[in-house]
Amino acid sequence: MSNAAPAGRTQCSILKCSEPGSFCCAAPPGSSGCSTVIRLRTAWEALAELHGLYLAEDYQGALAALRRFADLYATGRIPEFHAVVDTVIAWGDEILAWHHTGRPSNGPLEGTNNLLQVLRRTAHGFTNPYNYAARGLLLT
Repeated sequence: MSNAAPAGRTQCSILKCSEPGSFCCAAPPGSSGCSTVIRLRTAWEALAELHGLYLAEDYQGALAALRRFADLYATGRIPEFHAVVDTVIAWGDEILAWHHTGRPSNGPLEGTNNLLQVLRRTAHGFTNPYNYAARGLLLT
């Protein structure tokens, strides 16, 4: 069994560098292997920072995560994400406001809506709309 890369593909391995948190690529110079690894790592770090917006305990922590997310975006390594990142940055104030409002969720409303949709499907057509409304109130 050979460990050689298949024909037409570059072999790229990620090696831990001496600096903490950094990675080196052992692909041949000029190959696209390292740029792919770097772009993938940058995308993963951006996802972690975006998730950090919601994991932050307070507004200042979320603001710091949004700034780190914007800094990763500023590197320009992932041009496919520009439209999404522009939208997240444009809605930054609204996203950060979530930390001021006690972290509300629409989960209870979605659960009630689901129960009413199940009732509608199983009712097979109430002849009286008041009976449907009464059953919906009893269900919730």
